[in-house]
Amino acid sequence: MRVILANILIGFIVYSFPVPASAVWHNTREVVLGTANTLEQGELIIGLLMPAVYGITDDLMLTIHPISWALLSPNASLRYRVVDEESVRLSISVGGAGTVLDAGDTSVPADPRRPRGHVSGGVLATFDAGAGVLLTAMTGYQHDFAPSDDDFTWSVGMNWVITESSMLVLQGGFHWSFSRSRIDAEQISLSYVHAFDVLRVAVGIVYGNFPVALIERRTNTAVDSAIDVAGSNASNEAVVLLQDIPVWPVLDIFWRF
Repeated sequence: MRVILANILIGFIVYSFPVPASAVWHNTREVVLGTANTLEQGELIIGLLMPAVYGITDDLMLTIHPISWALLSPNASLRYRVVDEESVRLSISVGGAGTVLDAGDTSVPADPRRPRGHVSGGVLATFDAGAGVLLTAMTGYQHDFAPSDDDFTWSVGMNWVITESSMLVLQGGFHWSFSRSRIDAEQISLSYVHAFDVLRVAVGIVYGNFPVALIERRTNTAVDSAIDVAGSNASNEAVVLLQDIPVWPVLDIFWRF
């Protein structure tokens, strides 16, 4: 049960990650997450569910998920800005994540969309279209562990800074699996971010292909969906299934210092 709840929480954190947010946006350079922009040296963004982001220098930024670390799932990524022009910004990113939580547990079915770890790298390009609109494209490579896989990653997004305290965000992306020659983990999200002085609130919705481990009790019934690790004729036993949840809410509260 513990691993199921932890997986659901980690999944919510991961799928909430793409939501770009920042403090009051005096200009589009202050829109950081989901773009090629970086924090200034010493700046910090931290929220309830979103990753913590720290500006090591004006061009180098560190991102971690503190809750995932608490759940024995270490992770980190670095973004380095290589081009900083008025109309275009370009950054490269590297990162990785993994979990040691119940490493020997085989009750949760293996699924290539839920690897136990990965390393990744990519390039982000953000174009300032004017009128508070940012257009961002990201492409990269990801190698998954347990199960092993190699993915091409791609995403695009639009940030519209409506006022200094309000922003609308639209994003979409997918992973292309080289080993299975198919698209995995596609998703699209729409969110609204509002700034209340120091406090920031993000609300929205994300649609995609999200496998979640659920417990279902069965009595002598055949399995006709997902994966049944207890067998097709489990007698009054709790079995673990992977069920696709197509829609997730996006909700977070965060601060920028």
